[in-house]
Amino acid sequence: MERTEVDGVTTWWEQGPEPFTAALMFRAGTRDETFRTLQVSHLLEHLVMGSLPKSHLDRNAHVTADTTTFVATGRPEQVREFLEQVCRGLTDPPADRLANEQGVLRAEEAGGAHPALCWAAGLQYGHTAVGLLNAEGPGADQLSMEQVRDFAATYFVRENAVLVLTGPPPEGLRLPLPSGPRPDRVAPVATGLPTPALMRVPPHAVISFLLPRDEWASTVPRILVDRVTDDVRHGRGLAYEIDFDALRVDDDQSLVAVFTDGDEENADTIAEALWDALSSLAADGPTPEELAHHLAGFTAYIEDPRAEADWMEGVGARELFGEPVLDREAARAALAAVTADDVRRWAAAALPTAVLGAPPGPDEPIAGLEDRTEWLPNPPATLSEGQRFGRRLMSFAPRDLSVTVGPNGLSQTVQGDTIAGTWDDVVGVARAAALRVVHLRSGNAILLHGRDLKNSDRLFALVDERTEHMAYETTEDEILGGLDG
Repeated sequence: MERTEVDGVTTWWEQGPEPFTAALMFRAGTRDETFRTLQVSHLLEHLVMGSLPKSHLDRNAHVTADTTTFVATGRPEQVREFLEQVCRGLTDPPADRLANEQGVLRAEEAGGAHPALCWAAGLQYGHTAVGLLNAEGPGADQLSMEQVRDFAATYFVRENAVLVLTGPPPEGLRLPLPSGPRPDRVAPVATGLPTPALMRVPPHAVISFLLPRDEWASTVPRILVDRVTDDVRHGRGLAYEIDFDALRVDDDQSLVAVFTDGDEENADTIAEALWDALSSLAADGPTPEELAHHLAGFTAYIEDPRAEADWMEGVGARELFGEPVLDREAARAALAAVTADDVRRWAAAALPTAVLGAPPGPDEPIAGLEDRTEWLPNPPATLSEGQRFGRRLMSFAPRDLSVTVGPNGLSQTVQGDTIAGTWDDVVGVARAAALRVVHLRSGNAILLHGRDLKNSDRLFALVDERTEHMAYETTEDEILGGLDG
């Protein structure tokens, strides 16, 4: 592999089989947005790709939690033109396509990770950083061109980009991107969910856990997938798909979700198999045969010429995140050096962080885990007394409904549970005529309905005064429909 620069953009290339492929990658994704600006990276990508002239070039773009990537395959001169057009579009996003691409995003329903991993990220990190993968947010319709341009100017700069190629850079290639500092990333804030835990929410069985940020720690979920596949698919015929997805949480750890399908009536059995597989790996480690099988699979991947473009995108990701870039032989040697005890230690560290998910069902524990489905974060200790708004006499809401708004934040009590946050914890407020929904960093939301609360006009005025900068207008149907979903 060769490392060079094109117009200040770090560039890695390796001679691969034809056709020629290039991927322009940016360290910018869903985790770099806020609740209020959710989908801005995806909208920017659509504006740029939608503005390109018609072409028979094989081209695409995608947004993940961590990156936005523009990729094209074809003749080098065509790929060169594509890259230059993308850079110009990122530098000056076309405003005339805003409404059109907002409509496309409404129809697309794309996500930056598997839904099981998004769910796990939201549980662990609420509406911060990677937790935003599980948030719906206001929607692309609520984004302005000013927000799109601000995001592009901050994140889509040459210092925050890398170009990877399956051949030398095309002659005359230019990447006309602006210069700017690489932006710092917002650190995720853990919700404090006690683990290990059972959560009866997902439609299928899933287990999530944290792993150390060692590239080869992915051996743990790969062996888990093999074990559970042998058990619940080939052995008992309970599921078809067993796979995993993972994402970087920070420099120290990754979040993994191993997910399955299968009928709901078998979900508890499959969930128990997931827990047993992780527990066994944490106690005894993998067998020599499992390690050899994993190494053989990796060897087949790096020797497959069809994997060239994918391998180079992996090189680009390592460059973007400051990780060592290894050639194929060095990577294979590093994986071959992983021992059974390494895998056992990684699995043992993951076990106490695990969340086992299964559909709502009988009030019976799975694998002895405590059911945390109704868990709520503790109210902030910094909240002080404020003005209390009680339930209207003729309301059908629970009798103990009350809301308190003070100088430091707000809280709501209903059916014995309290949800609370400081004003700094508020990440977005949906407004309708007689409704407010206050979204908190923890992932919780406080629904304020004028028909249920006394002096609601005064309540709304106090909330609006504190949250004007993150409010957005919507309708009662949109709010209540979103909560039902």
